[in-house]
This record gives sequence, C-alpha cells and structure tokens, in this order.
Amino acid sequence: MRPTDDATDEITRLIGRTLVSYNLKPDDDVIEALTEGLVAHGQRYVAMARRAEAATPRVAHALADWDSLTTRGPGPEPLARWNHARSLARVLRTLHEARVAVTA
Repeated sequence: MRPTDDATDEITRLIGRTLVSYNLKPDDDVIEALTEGLVAHGQRYVAMARRAEAATPRVAHALADWDSLTTRGPGPEPLARWNHARSLARVLRTLHEARVAVTA
C-alpha cells in the first residue's frame, strides 16, 4: 500500500526532526517518540520493499540495516539511543527515496 501524501509529509518531517545536528539532540523522551514513529513508518516501507520484485542494491542494503537495527536495538553507550534513531531515520530515508523514485 502506497503512503498517502499526508503520511509522506509526516515521514519527511520525522526524518528531518531526527537527522538534525548533534548540538540539537533532543531529550530522551523525544528520542523515544521519534524512534517509535520511525519504526512504525519503517515497517510499512520495509514491507513494500520486500514485496518489490527486484530491489536495488541500495534498497537491499537498507533492508539488511533495518533488520540489524530492529533486531539488536541501541547499545548501552550514552548516545546509543540517539545514534540508533538516526540510523533508523537514514534507512527510512533511503527506502522513502527509493519509493518516491519508483512511483514518480
């Protein structure tokens, strides 16, 4: 199922809010909410990408990264949750851009 324009705008905003510079790192509650949103949207994109007949190498790598990130979760280091959210956002951005390129 293709995301609606509203969902696409929400995903774009969510990625933008996550991929800010380190000096703009939000507090832990915001990071948790961002991560939950990224995972929810990411699951839809991952499902679409897995159903695609031929994934590009870039999408295949993004799917492998997604599996690794969602299986292991963040580590115990001080910035681990923030880095984890940023990594999820990068994977989602890759899948989002690939979908946009295919459907445009």
